[in-house]
Amino acid sequence: MVLGGALVAGCSDGGDPPSGPTSSSPGSVSPTTSSPSSSSTSSSSSSSPSSATVAVPRAATKKTPEGAEAFARFYWESVGQSTVSLDSSKVRSMSTIDCPDCKGLYEVVDTLRRKGQKAESSSFDIRLVTQTAKSDEGFVVEVAGKERPIRLLDSSGKVLSTSKAGVFTWATRVVWRGDRWLVNSFKGV
Repeated sequence: MVLGGALVAGCSDGGDPPSGPTSSSPGSVSPTTSSPSSSSTSSSSSSSPSSATVAVPRAATKKTPEGAEAFARFYWESVGQSTVSLDSSKVRSMSTIDCPDCKGLYEVVDTLRRKGQKAESSSFDIRLVTQTAKSDEGFVVEVAGKERPIRLLDSSGKVLSTSKAGVFTWATRVVWRGDRWLVNSFKGV
């Protein structure tokens, strides 16, 4: 898998087991998801690691369940696009500093950039976004869909590999900080 499998296989620095979104397809790597302890409550002083503000869709700016859903959708669309643009700053700015799962996303994108590789297009086809639980600071939003087969390219445009199609569901914890939503954790379900 270009993104799902890379996130799962590429997030580990040799220490803890990798964490990242679950993506399933025939013959794909069995993903590891974050443990429940990694989605524990965070300090309310934690904000995004980047001071840059991303222009999010109007619906994603509302402090409502629908706003949380719109934000989670936009976040995962942005993650998919980051493997094409090789720029993790947008996703970084939409995540809390203490989001352990998010760091793995940045590392994959940054590693692709260092290797001179990129996805030909975003692999995500988001089909369903629904708020499943409320917390003190926000919501858990499930984002589900299909992962399209995507070609991984080197810097000359040569195809290095092609991912297999799959499905995904990410339980994404979004929290309201200041005047906007941020992703605080996620896990494959």
